Amino acid sequence: MFLDKLKDLNLDFSTDQKILAEHSSDASMFKVFPAVVIFPKNKEEVQKIVNFVNKENAANTNPNEKINIVSRASGTCMSGGPLGSSIILSFKKYMNKILETNTDFAVCEPGVMYSALEIETLKHGVIFPSYPASRELAAMGGIVANNASGEKALTYGSTINWIQEVEMVLSDGSVETFSEISEEEIKTKISKDNFAASVYKQIYEIIKSEKDFAEIINSEIKVSKNSTGYFLSKIYNKEKNTFNIAKLICGSQGTLGIMTKMRVRMVSPKTEKRMVVMFLKDLKDLGDIINLTLKYKPETFESYDDHTFKIAIKYLPNLFKHLSLNLIKLPFLFLPDIFKAITGGVPKLILMAEFVEDTDTLALEKANALLEELKKININCRLTSSPTESQKYWSFRRESFNLLRSKIKGAKTAPFIDDIIVPVESLAVYIPALEAILDRYKLTYTIAGHVGNGNFHVIPLINMENPNVVEIIKSVLAEVVPLVKSLRGSMSAEHNDGLVRSYLLPEFYSPGMIDLFERVKNAFDKENIFNPGKKVYADELAAWKLVNRSN
Repeated sequence: MFLDKLKDLNLDFSTDQKILAEHSSDASMFKVFPAVVIFPKNKEEVQKIVNFVNKENAANTNPNEKINIVSRASGTCMSGGPLGSSIILSFKKYMNKILETNTDFAVCEPGVMYSALEIETLKHGVIFPSYPASRELAAMGGIVANNASGEKALTYGSTINWIQEVEMVLSDGSVETFSEISEEEIKTKISKDNFAASVYKQIYEIIKSEKDFAEIINSEIKVSKNSTGYFLSKIYNKEKNTFNIAKLICGSQGTLGIMTKMRVRMVSPKTEKRMVVMFLKDLKDLGDIINLTLKYKPETFESYDDHTFKIAIKYLPNLFKHLSLNLIKLPFLFLPDIFKAITGGVPKLILMAEFVEDTDTLALEKANALLEELKKININCRLTSSPTESQKYWSFRRESFNLLRSKIKGAKTAPFIDDIIVPVESLAVYIPALEAILDRYKLTYTIAGHVGNGNFHVIPLINMENPNVVEIIKSVLAEVVPLVKSLRGSMSAEHNDGLVRSYLLPEFYSPGMIDLFERVKNAFDKENIFNPGKKVYADELAAWKLVNRSN
């Protein structure tokens, strides 16, 4: 057993059942107990672990006993990405250092929490803008591995727009730093006699092949953000004639190597905010409303549905802690919403457009201009009266998932259609069609998301002890997947493929593109030691057996 030999490596590792249990789940519906959790202190220890795995696997002729490595930072992934039954490398304990911050970029290790990084970058008046909604819980390793984005994605896009450089331990145990380089530089790297040279060579050949590159461009899902597959279309910058394989590693979910350091760009945030809230009784004009709102360039454009609203009102005290008012004033802030819930006047969808500018005058001008246009087409809307009132609506939007997870008894959140994105012009068709599917299965659910770019987080609640739970989930997917395909969407905008969606990639990409994904994986990790079963070579039957059926 390889665990006995680990003792000779002088590493911090654990096989304690409590530690294994802590690393057996994330925010998904899966549970996978690892054999061991290792806490590396630096990249040299990561190299030592990779070399150990290679040596053990070379000596082991039984393919069922091969060792693999899954990287893990904060464990907030909703797709089962950082779960594995062999070795978990956990980075939060030691590899959590912020190495450099300035007005242009930050350099950090994968275990750094986003919240800690922001404290340091704000000292320079800048932030990393593609943080997810779980910003207080998420680590930078997971943010890069999943190509995360959040409420600012409408303006700033996903992490792939902000990643500059990645230091990575490759599958042969060597270390390579991937960053933007010229064509001459990549040819120089290819000419060397090492493993990294073969990686550069194979990726370069794909990008420079007219046939392969045409496949990449033609197969690309045309939505504003997407975290499925590998990002081959983002490597080559035609205008600059440069290549950046860091953009391929971004979103690769730990399947290509082990990130030990990353450099990300910063942006100076604007500070003055004004919010317009829209209350829609139906969705028939949703497309027109979205286009009208986007014309005024809000920084964020978010939404939540009537199910989210009702759950938030039911568990109102849980929202109070997110608002900076005293307990006497808080109930009065929510009185209009409580009245709506009692009288049955809850809107079908609430939209929040927040304008963030350098001056309050400019933010207010944009908000008022939108208000006037919305009122002309008889949309029920209003300008929030204060930052605290805006924060109330943000609390509804942000806390629905946590409320579902913690307060609804006898059922569990089941993220499997949690990250669908469709073109915004298709939302008026998509949302009613999706609700009809979920209602047929009598599921409780919330719909909240980034309406400005067509990305909705749909979280059903399911009794996981039901012996037919997997069949129910698969039946829902059998109807939802064709719907999303028909609308030219993606099953994941920012939560990635993981255990729950990797097997669906052939539904959305051509056989030629799937072949390219496999070539990428083989170029980096031919022996499949890094996070197997994710992205490529996914086993649908094996994945569904890992669903956590206990509450």
